[in-house]
Amino acid sequence: MLILSEQHLVHTHVTTAPRDAEEDAARLPAGAYDLVVGAGGDGTLHEVVNGLMAKPPAARPPIGYIPLGTSSVFAWEMGLPRDPEVATRALARSNVSSLTLIDLARIRLRRNGREEERYAVLMAGVGFDGAAVRAVGPRLKAVGGKLAYILSGLMTWLRLRTSPMRVELDGVPHGLATYAIAANARAYGGNLSLTPDANIRDGWLDVGLFHGRSRWAFATLILNTLVGRPLATRQYSTVRARRVGLFPQDGVTVPVQLDGEGGWELPGEVEMVAGALRVLIPPP
Repeated sequence: MLILSEQHLVHTHVTTAPRDAEEDAARLPAGAYDLVVGAGGDGTLHEVVNGLMAKPPAARPPIGYIPLGTSSVFAWEMGLPRDPEVATRALARSNVSSLTLIDLARIRLRRNGREEERYAVLMAGVGFDGAAVRAVGPRLKAVGGKLAYILSGLMTWLRLRTSPMRVELDGVPHGLATYAIAANARAYGGNLSLTPDANIRDGWLDVGLFHGRSRWAFATLILNTLVGRPLATRQYSTVRARRVGLFPQDGVTVPVQLDGEGGWELPGEVEMVAGALRVLIPPP
């Protein structure tokens, strides 16, 4: 459908299935659009970004974002308006001076027994939240929204069986962890953060590593996050790297979520791609 709005000619596409937005973005003719806007949650943004990253760099238009999702963590991260109508009008008033480069995380993982390469805008969560997100599924998320994630997280915590994974940072062994987050951004869930020093434009991955084995130790980490206490303890630390390798031990399946979307498993590698994509960020 073509509409004329505030002197912008806009072509809209409504998604009807998983990866629909990704395929549509990948098919865009080079030079046909000045801006591609993802309207939805972080999963929709994840799809649009992966579709654009499948194109040659010169053929990638900049991207904008209108938050319509369950959490819309990217909106928190970039300080975007949370109201969709306000965000839309802000985009319409913006110009090229509002463009900025953001980093992406390039990730190689396994899905359905096959290796797959993806790009994450926000983070790769390995272990607990990979299992929690996998348990939600698109149907439950559509019905329960944010509550579905909370309930799934609680049930995953009650059944928590930590499995150690081997960690490598920039090719150097870094011991074992039972949970890991390779973060490109500070925000984790809404305005919560497990990597408070992360910056989506600094060219680094901030890696949070949990070494505890009990569910109560993990609950303490989440509680500290919720109430704003310092996160660094004997059982949790953050480090910086440009490449992270994560390898399961003893043949155990370790689930992974990317930008709030589940379905992947270790072994995997997360690599920083600095200044990978142009994003239109309206001025405040």
